[in-house]
Amino acid sequence: MPVVRKSKRDVPDDQNALLERLKDEFSGGASRDPRPRILIEGEDVQGPIHLFVLWEDWDELSLQDRSRLILEAYEKTTDNKANVPRVTVALGLKEAEARGYGLHPQDFEEQAKSNAKR
Repeated sequence: MPVVRKSKRDVPDDQNALLERLKDEFSGGASRDPRPRILIEGEDVQGPIHLFVLWEDWDELSLQDRSRLILEAYEKTTDNKANVPRVTVALGLKEAEARGYGLHPQDFEEQAKSNAKR
């Protein structure tokens, strides 16, 4: 089967509000409730970085659109731009979907508590 290459798509206007809220969260600000819960794995060591965003406001966005928004928000807010190419997983899920991937809300809460201690 042939490989099809497409240009990167811009964020559609109807998704800009979600992108801005994600950027606020990644940069340490507080977006409005319900806030996205973000779990970042591997940022503190060499190797791949995994970004998981648990958020009920994903509505009916496809997994591809969610991933694109997460990557763009991370890229625009990270202090270490060398980390961006290390992101191998950017997954946006609703709570019910997360369980199917072996992720649980308490995983995100534990990350937030750990970050608060730093």
